[in-house]
Parts: sequence; structure tokens; C-alpha cells
Amino acid sequence: MRTWHYWTRNKLEILAGYLAAFNRASTRSSERLYIDLMAGQPENQDIAGVSFEGSARLALSATPSFTRLAFCEEEPNATALELDLRSKFPSRNFRVYPGD
Repeated sequence: MRTWHYWTRNKLEILAGYLAAFNRASTRSSERLYIDLMAGQPENQDIAGVSFEGSARLALSATPSFTRLAFCEEEPNATALELDLRSKFPSRNFRVYPGD
């Protein structure tokens, strides 16, 4: 788990609110796609030691939900991300793409 400063946690909190608002605004659409080109780790930690969700977990937890999701990340983080997300969101339609 990587340690980040407050601005990264703040950015992800803003993202979580945006994802929910975007999906609510687009509920008439039959598909809602999410693409994250730098998905990172599933869980992070701030400098105070408090854990917080990464962008991939936030996107998969958004309500209403995305219909399809794509996450890109370099190895070895891509494999760890895939394992984590499959265990927490086994029925969701997503794919992790390793590499840049």
C-alpha cells in the first residue's frame, strides 16, 4: 500500500462524488463506460496512516453503477489490482489491462 499526501485523498473523494453524479445524470443511457488509464492500487494510505479506496474500487462502487469498466496499470500492480477487484466485485463487468 502506497502512502499519499492529503491532496490525493481529496482528489479521490471528489472523484467519488463525480462518478455518482455522472451516473445519475446518464441513467437514460443503456451503457455507462468508465476508463481509468492510471488505475493505481486498490487501497491507499494517507500520511496519518488512514486507508482510503483507490479509483478502481470507487468506480466499481459508484451508484448507480457503470455497465462496463476498463482499468490500465503497469505490472506488478495490474495483477494485484485484478485479484483485489475480482474478489470484491465478482459479478461486475470490468477488465484490467496490464502495461501502458
